[in-house]
Amino acid sequence: MNILTIGTSIITTHFIDAVMKSSFSKIKAVYSRDMKKAVSLAYPIGALAYDDLDKALNDESIDTVYVASVNYLHFEHALKALQARKHVILEKPVTCNEDEFIALMQVANRNHVYLLEAITTLHLPNYQWIVNHLHRLGPIKHIHASYHQYSSKYQAYLNHEEPNVFNLKTGGGCLVDLNVYNLHFILSLWPNIEEANYIPVLGYNGVDLSGVAVLKYPTFIAVASASKTHDGTQKVVIEGELGIMEVSSAANKLKQVILTLSDQVLMSPYDQEGNALVSEVLVFEKMIQEHDVEKVKRLNEESRHVITIMSEIRRNSSLYLKGEE
Repeated sequence: MNILTIGTSIITTHFIDAVMKSSFSKIKAVYSRDMKKAVSLAYPIGALAYDDLDKALNDESIDTVYVASVNYLHFEHALKALQARKHVILEKPVTCNEDEFIALMQVANRNHVYLLEAITTLHLPNYQWIVNHLHRLGPIKHIHASYHQYSSKYQAYLNHEEPNVFNLKTGGGCLVDLNVYNLHFILSLWPNIEEANYIPVLGYNGVDLSGVAVLKYPTFIAVASASKTHDGTQKVVIEGELGIMEVSSAANKLKQVILTLSDQVLMSPYDQEGNALVSEVLVFEKMIQEHDVEKVKRLNEESRHVITIMSEIRRNSSLYLKGEE
């Protein structure tokens, strides 16, 4: 992949670091509305810097665009890239609602390029280990996924500066920023929910600072909790009739996994301590190189399912984005 990045937040620096570890992909260019920010990311890695997106997309050497701009701009930037016949890797949450994502899928299909959500969870080695060992738990009885992490932007929010991640008008909030990982993990393994609800803790501007999503299934409950106001629990616990599976991190990294049964304890052979985006980049490279259309479709359907559920529970909790009220 010859990649153009859009956005200059910390997640973009992690993505660039992951690509730099690849033997097959390269960051060719960096785009930002602020040329100084673009140069600061591009210069150390020998990439081009742009503050004109149309000009950047006209570069024929670029075949893939990584979109990590402010959430409410995901749709606009991804649409431009897809229309320029570039593959798009779109940071979570893919879009602000399901209609936008469906529209992007249609453009991608029409132009014979791929649209991929950059959700680390699904591409980590321990995710597949969990999938392979789930049956040993027997019937599932309860799931709890938590991601509580103090945001570097929280003090700015308390100062009433309203950074993007704490502003519904720019597509922010804890549900779409942190809890999205928990929901992707749960819904990828158990997609057929009966009911979903979200209980948010709101800030002064109506944004969800933290919250708990409850997914009801025929025989068990799954709870996904997240907070951006404090450092706290980060783990995944899956309880079954025959045992328990515990992950020593939030669902975005899936570090060490321990499976405890009545007669034995198993530990996954993988320990995700480094940059979790490395696995994601390798998977995307392989899919594009091998033209794995079926896997792209499966991932798109999962992304569509998650954004549909998230949009539904957000609206049910009166968390309206700009233009939705």
